[in-house]
Amino acid sequence: AMVFLLVLILFSAWYTSLLRDIPAGIPIRWIMLVLLVPSAVHSSFRTYLQSPDTILLLPQGHRMREYFLPAWVSGNVWKILRLAFVLITLWPLYIRTDVSHKLLFATLAVLVFVMLISSYGLWQETAMLSRPAASAYSFLRWAVGGLMIAAWLWQPSIRALIFIFILAAAYLAALRVPGRHSVPWERLITMEKNQGARALMILGWFVDVP
Repeated sequence: AMVFLLVLILFSAWYTSLLRDIPAGIPIRWIMLVLLVPSAVHSSFRTYLQSPDTILLLPQGHRMREYFLPAWVSGNVWKILRLAFVLITLWPLYIRTDVSHKLLFATLAVLVFVMLISSYGLWQETAMLSRPAASAYSFLRWAVGGLMIAAWLWQPSIRALIFIFILAAAYLAALRVPGRHSVPWERLITMEKNQGARALMILGWFVDVP
């Protein structure tokens, strides 16, 4: 918490000075694209599944949707908060440097739409039978999200929305092609183990953990 507070204070001081004296010709749309695409497209879920869980849960595979849905929803709520924080932080710089800037709430709505599409895409990738296909679809997810956000930043609003909806429909249709597991137990357990290891690694920077 103290490290985060120190970084926040230093960033606030630097950002305030930047807003007072903005350099001419700053590529604000590219800056927005580089910072907003990871915030909107990157997804992850905490299912807290472990290897022994499959002994009891495997017979209940047809009911696991009841367990996964709250995890998916809560994960997206935190991502929306993260996305809103990044957007609001960038917004003062954006409206001061872009003469044809978009509206704040419209931009947030588009970003949330991209985030939900990406979140659904990640869930479908996790369940795919073929891991090479899942990797290819992961690249496709990032490309689709980047194109959607770029269209919104560079194109007129109506034209951008038409492009976004057409691209989203094509992407959702493409997700229906590969075969999938009903519940990808091993993949979910591996993802949970990796996320838990990352959390312990970050905690290990500050305190002693096993």
